[in-house]
Amino acid sequence: MSNCDPLLARVKQIGGIIESTCGEGGSFIAADFGLRISSLNAAVSMAPIEDDTLSATLSPRKLAMGEKTIQVQVAGKLVGSGVAATKPEHDVYLRACGYASVVAQSAAIGAVTGGPFAAGETITQATSLATGMVVRTCINGDAKLYFIVLSGTFNGTDVITGSSSGATATPSAVPAAAGFAYHPVTNSQETAAFRIEEDGKYKLCYGAMGNFTINAESSGPATIEYTLNGKFAGHGDAALTSGVTPFTTAYPTLLDARAYMDAGLSTEFLPVVRSVAFDNQGQAVVRKDANDTTGLIAAQVTGRTPQITLTAESSLNADYDVLEKMADSDSVSIGFGFNAPDNKVYIFGVNGQITDAPEGDADGFMTNDLQFRMNGVNGDDELWIAFLV
Repeated sequence: MSNCDPLLARVKQIGGIIESTCGEGGSFIAADFGLRISSLNAAVSMAPIEDDTLSATLSPRKLAMGEKTIQVQVAGKLVGSGVAATKPEHDVYLRACGYASVVAQSAAIGAVTGGPFAAGETITQATSLATGMVVRTCINGDAKLYFIVLSGTFNGTDVITGSSSGATATPSAVPAAAGFAYHPVTNSQETAAFRIEEDGKYKLCYGAMGNFTINAESSGPATIEYTLNGKFAGHGDAALTSGVTPFTTAYPTLLDARAYMDAGLSTEFLPVVRSVAFDNQGQAVVRKDANDTTGLIAAQVTGRTPQITLTAESSLNADYDVLEKMADSDSVSIGFGFNAPDNKVYIFGVNGQITDAPEGDADGFMTNDLQFRMNGVNGDDELWIAFLV
């Protein structure tokens, strides 16, 4: 390398894999680098340890180096693969934040009567007796009802009924695979390994887990940012991995968002939403181990308190009494989504609790930042993120 060949800050890519053994890494191929990124940083720390020896001089002494950690911060856009059987480019990263996925299905339907079907509600089918859970709020005029199967097998002829909304619809064909829905888990968490490549050099992060946030403005795509902590497993000089083909599907945007509160219930409310924000608030702690050369084994998520914030125009109490809901600790179902042709993402939970609603001013309109703490119902079900086609 010469002074005439500087390293370029925008020449970067990241590869991610799920580890078969926590903290042990693995090998990377071109397909592991598919995540489209807008920012990437990997900060290494070696926890310097002071020499506290007393002596006749105040001159400092050489430091010893302690645990070798690395924090990876990477941001991109929230988007699915656009293919029913292909997991989204965010799959490894969400799993590294303590999430797992299940297959989603869709049923082609005619009219929705008495709807909408609410995201998170249980559905049942006559005759087959199959049950499922809706993963995208479905209104009259929608061509598909999206759900995950809880039990049995849905057929393509008999009426489907929503357990809480009372909505009904009849499928016109046997339901088919339609993507994947992710939810947090407590047990069987998975760690990830990452190879961070930066124009001629690389760093390795093993045993990583972390947190993620999502932010979006009305009519725009969502930015998702991951902060992942692991052990620093090496570095070197090398050309960027070749043959990488990033996903090319269009980003879904915050339009036709279905940003319902209490969808399908008598208290159903559709606020005028200006922006949305989500913070998983996962606490990822790197486990210590003196037997390892880095002083660490791998990270583990030890807690989470997911929070959704909707910035919406203020409404009359008669329309939706936010303060009463907050004072009574009422449960509020909430969902919102992003849309592009054959590429939808829907985020929802059925047991939200309003914890604050500060007022604001946006372009002269009165607003509230509606803050929801997402609580579990049966455990590991407080929040769902569905990638659908």
